[in-house]
Amino acid sequence: MPYLKCISIRTTVDRSLRYILNPDKTEELLYTSALNCLKDARNAYLNMQLVYEQYSGRKFNEPLPENGKGHVKALHYIQSFSPEDNVSTELAHRIAKAFVRKTFGDSVQTVIATHCDKRHVHSHIIICSYGIDGHHFTSNKTTLAHAREYSDRVAMAFGIQPMTAKQGKGITYGEWYHRSKGTSWKQRICQDIDSLVGFVSGLDELLSGLESQGYTVRRGESISVKAPGQKRAICLKTLGEGYAKEILAARCSVPAQLLLEYESAIAQIPVTPMCNPSLEEITGMLNVINRDRIHSIGELEFRIEDLKAEHDKTVMEVNKLKVQAGTYESLAEEIRLYRQMCSGAPLSREEYMRLRVCEQNLEQYNIRTDEDMDELLREQQALADRVTALEQALSDCTRKYNTYAAIAKTYRDITSGDYISRLIAYDKHQKDKEKQQTVPQKKKGQRR
Repeated sequence: MPYLKCISIRTTVDRSLRYILNPDKTEELLYTSALNCLKDARNAYLNMQLVYEQYSGRKFNEPLPENGKGHVKALHYIQSFSPEDNVSTELAHRIAKAFVRKTFGDSVQTVIATHCDKRHVHSHIIICSYGIDGHHFTSNKTTLAHAREYSDRVAMAFGIQPMTAKQGKGITYGEWYHRSKGTSWKQRICQDIDSLVGFVSGLDELLSGLESQGYTVRRGESISVKAPGQKRAICLKTLGEGYAKEILAARCSVPAQLLLEYESAIAQIPVTPMCNPSLEEITGMLNVINRDRIHSIGELEFRIEDLKAEHDKTVMEVNKLKVQAGTYESLAEEIRLYRQMCSGAPLSREEYMRLRVCEQNLEQYNIRTDEDMDELLREQQALADRVTALEQALSDCTRKYNTYAAIAKTYRDITSGDYISRLIAYDKHQKDKEKQQTVPQKKKGQRR
């Protein structure tokens, strides 16, 4: 489950935008998005400046006052995932985009960048303190609590299990950070308790076991413990629902012998035998070898290396074109909105502000006439077609690579010494299975 924090930006919005839109942190800007502004740092700043100054009546680049904190120009949210969540950069970016729309609505002006340069993937979200409809966004304990709730809901909708399921309530950013680094005292205490629970007969014996490991234990209405080397004691109930005094007492009542019997039963479960290629699959591999004129295993391995290099090169080209296509798609959307709002119908305050943002963006790209707009739309379509063709080539390359790799693996298995042993074990398993299925069942009512 992601951890969410917010930083108020009172100056240097441009610097913050440049930081989150670092190509080295975002797969060359592949994992970046924007809403109601363009997603490059310069134009995003100009778009936010236009909206902020329109609704606040103040300068976007005004310096901080000598006394006081100054006005908030933008809010910088950071949505971080633990490495244990196994969240890909692409999924984290999708979650961030859904979170923004769910939390702030469609009128928010925002840039989203997901960073994958650290062990824990995380998304940076910068939103202008004013939406294009004039709504003023603020950050305080209440709004941050609501944002965190929405963040958790969106993550759960994408299949991410709640971080708070075991704890019963949220944890601090510091605790989340230390858990992700493996330096959390709370996590260590929980692990030590879990290792003792199944082999003690009660709560007192559990606490004595902790003391024998060097813990300092303070008994009473509430129980607190301090691990060796830890500076401050921690109350057990703060570790989560599973570590409250009453719950621990109940957990300790489970006999240790029961756990041992369970582990023994697990160990006796037979391992599923390794699946071997069927005759049909081997025939298909031989057809590929003949079709592609592969004369030796060495030649096959060379082709695999070439396919891998081709795959990596195509991926880089596709990603680069996707970023470029994203810019064209954004401008195409600006053109569509511009033409729609210039149709002569009365505009609301939000639509008028959106029109001004469109005009600003088209001006930045020297798009001034209908001919310019039509030319960009043609270029956008040609670029989209190019991306589609490259993605198809990438799919073909991947499919051929997987086929060649399967052939090479089968060859190595067949020529390795233990392949016959695996076949014998597999054959024995099949025969034993057939014997079990052919054992006659006792008739109903027959004495055992």
